[in-house]
Amino acid sequence: MNLSPIQKIDEVLSYLNKQKYPPVKTIGEITNDLSDTIKSDQSELLLILEKLKKDGNVNTEERNIHVINDSVDTFYKETLYIITYEGKLLCDQNGYSQKVINQNAENIRVAALEKSQKMYANRMIYLTIAIAFSTVVAAVYYSIEIWKYYHPH
Repeated sequence: MNLSPIQKIDEVLSYLNKQKYPPVKTIGEITNDLSDTIKSDQSELLLILEKLKKDGNVNTEERNIHVINDSVDTFYKETLYIITYEGKLLCDQNGYSQKVINQNAENIRVAALEKSQKMYANRMIYLTIAIAFSTVVAAVYYSIEIWKYYHPH
């Protein structure tokens, strides 16, 4: 099953939310655990994690690793990903998918409101024209009546 980008983000967020011990994961661990679920490679998972970090749902922490193999010292940095409380809240609210649904519902509501406002604005224009026309008719009628009153035959 191919997931949409939003569903992939939700899967990663949900995965991080379920982590108990340790609550932090490396990109390698995340890739290994989720590669079958979301059918993404490490580069796409990095993009997803960056999106989550940018939105404040995930924090990162750098860890220095020192490995000694065959008398060779190797140093490298490893990035750990930790879900934030904001991320937990978003996960509890059904994630980005629900956010998109809510945004679409809001867009539909706003579009309907704008449509009704345009309709009422058009009605107001027609009403204003009708009132102006009626005012002109009344002015002509009363002008004729006043003329008749002061100029009887």
